[in-house]
Amino acid sequence: MSDLRFMLIGNPNVGKTTLFNALTGSNAHVGNWSGITVDKLVGIIKQTDHELIDLPGTYSVTPSSEDEGVVTYALLNESYDGLLNIVDATHLKRNLHLTIQLLEANVPMIVAMNMMDALTKKGFKLNVEQLEKLLGIEVALISARQNEGVNELSQQLSHLTLKKTFSLYYGVEIETAISQIKSLLKEVPEGIDARWIAIQALEGNDGIYRSLKLVNEAQIKEIVRTTEEKIINQKIALSLKGAIFNKRREFIHKIYKSCVEVIPGARLETKPKLTQTDRYLTHPVIGAIFFLMIMFFIYSITFDLVGNRISDGFSAVLDNWITPWLSNLVISLGANPDGFIYGALIDGLVAGVGGVLVFLPQILILFFCLSLMEATGYMARVAIVMDYIFSGFGLNGKAIVPLVTGFGCNVPAIMATRTIPDRQERIKTMMVVPFMSCSARLPVYVLFVGMFFSRYQSLVIMGLYLLGIIIALLSAKLLSVSIFKKTEDHFILEVPPYRLPQVKNLLSQTFDRGSDFVHTAGKFIVLGSVILWILQEMGPNGLHVAGDESYLAMLGGVLAPIFIPLGFGTWQAASSLVVGFLAKELVASSMLIICGAETGLLTLFTPLQAFSFLVFSLLYIPCLSTVGVMYQETKSVKTTTFMVLFGLVVAYVVSFVVYQLGLIII
Repeated sequence: MSDLRFMLIGNPNVGKTTLFNALTGSNAHVGNWSGITVDKLVGIIKQTDHELIDLPGTYSVTPSSEDEGVVTYALLNESYDGLLNIVDATHLKRNLHLTIQLLEANVPMIVAMNMMDALTKKGFKLNVEQLEKLLGIEVALISARQNEGVNELSQQLSHLTLKKTFSLYYGVEIETAISQIKSLLKEVPEGIDARWIAIQALEGNDGIYRSLKLVNEAQIKEIVRTTEEKIINQKIALSLKGAIFNKRREFIHKIYKSCVEVIPGARLETKPKLTQTDRYLTHPVIGAIFFLMIMFFIYSITFDLVGNRISDGFSAVLDNWITPWLSNLVISLGANPDGFIYGALIDGLVAGVGGVLVFLPQILILFFCLSLMEATGYMARVAIVMDYIFSGFGLNGKAIVPLVTGFGCNVPAIMATRTIPDRQERIKTMMVVPFMSCSARLPVYVLFVGMFFSRYQSLVIMGLYLLGIIIALLSAKLLSVSIFKKTEDHFILEVPPYRLPQVKNLLSQTFDRGSDFVHTAGKFIVLGSVILWILQEMGPNGLHVAGDESYLAMLGGVLAPIFIPLGFGTWQAASSLVVGFLAKELVASSMLIICGAETGLLTLFTPLQAFSFLVFSLLYIPCLSTVGVMYQETKSVKTTTFMVLFGLVVAYVVSFVVYQLGLIII
């Protein structure tokens, strides 16, 4: 059997990631779709050479966001041998809508009916033979969490073929329109049914027009328009899309009635579990207090109870073993301890990179805790709680997901604003996302807080995170009443059931995020640390000049007076902030290089000045990658420049207020 290629498609929260991990193990990597910005996860199915592509979770082939639009793009443009559609057996009616859309493409497909153990607990079972007969394809019963049926599914994929075509009758008006559109299609991608393209055009899938070069696009859109008028005038449905949905719903009801059976003697669940718990966790006041308690506990573990001790041990190993060994190795290879190469490698590269990597244990612990919150289903409840708060500040309800994502990294958070349909709301959300403290800022916090506020580390770091949220909300309110017209939009979020997370998946997600952090930051830290050392060592008078005579001091000296009202008007602080534009992690490593280790920082800052510097580091201009994505998403230099300047002004004003109030109070 030659190598095959399959695409994994399913609704959000159906166990798609768990199934992907079960099928591929660790044989996975992140790739890019050609021509679009959304990443794809690609893996090799275990004990085979077959490739599996994990598509973004979606409720429909007809996209409501750019992420969901990847499904249409992949179906029309990618080369593949079949589809693997994962379905939550406990929510069959909702999941089968996507299944029918995929069936209509008439490509080889298998349905992986997941969570069969949960369905049994509810007192139901599936008539698989009847289900396969109605759908016309194979159905595999699995429990991805328990790894049940996964090996059998892998074997079924190796022999996947299209046994018979699927066609659902939509009524005279729609069927006539389908025939008319099919007659206008000059080119159809190989393996895709022309009828599917026609139906998607009628459903309003704009991805059809973006992905295909339709010579008769205007005529097709006119057919869609006139068909919808007929549907409404004849009172068949309120819209064309609604008429199509109604026919599918009738078929889904038939499937459910024929295939879902009650287990004899089983006690059926009549009410969802933990309703009372959700009543508290999603309460606007109680839920918010509980969330703050959870986050304080997480920060205590990350920065006090566990994380600090591991980082201290890692730092000791680096200082006492790794750095001396590398130093001796470089000298043994002929480098002069006072020479350029030795200084660039040991004092520049090793000091800069090591100064950030010592914080990696704390970052991994934080990632693990956040993954745990997501896996249990609690993060969705947090989003509901935050919607009560955010909506009062003029933010679109759908802005919650990008803002929460911003705690991990601002880059995907900016990209996550694609789910917001209104452009003004998108731009407003992009402007406040950088105020959410991303993981790249953690090394800066840990370095300064550990030195100046060692007794109150958890409180100070949590305070910085809360300050970022508060500034984001106040900025959103300011923008809503001044530049951007407020629009109303309903916030819709599926609340997944509570689930016991799998440790294997949590560890996998944690190390994946940690690896991504190291790779992303490493590109800038390695190059930036060496460049920083060179700028610090070189000046108009040559090499090995005094620190205040270097090119770096000259650059920082020009900007330093601007920061005097903020409490840190030194060339060292100004230089590190400039370098931090490349990557926020470099703020910490640059300070260590410039000041010659931590002791130099103690002479450069007072606790108040250090806190003002932290506030500015939290709020000022986002990193170069984030600015690049801002431009990519807005396609406007003017808008991107405005976003960056807005962040700088907010950071300056807030840091000024913090420092000046601190002087008055102290």
